[in-house]
Amino acid sequence: MEKPGPGPGGFFGDMEVLFLQKDIRIEQSEFCFEYKENAHHQFMLISSLNDHSILIPSKALAAFLDVLEGFCSDFENNQQNKKISKPKQLKIDDKVEFRFMVGQNKWGQFLKVK
Repeated sequence: MEKPGPGPGGFFGDMEVLFLQKDIRIEQSEFCFEYKENAHHQFMLISSLNDHSILIPSKALAAFLDVLEGFCSDFENNQQNKKISKPKQLKIDDKVEFRFMVGQNKWGQFLKVK
């Protein structure tokens, strides 16, 4: 997936080291998963072609995946019962907050993380 990046100095002027990159295409959407490190921390950056991205600090990765897995499980159960999953939140060190919610448009339902 080709997308403009922050450049060799990263977003904060620090050099970033890329450990792992994986591109995944789901229907018409393409996502890029990158595991990186800079002078401040290690993190996972998940980006889409429309330039939306989320940055997950490495120490929060396990908690993020737990909430995501639980949300997806609830979503599947609620699909069978025709219910809408309630939004969930994950807060890390009073600095980073993720909200998981279900959205819907003319193409169907989707998970939104912000």
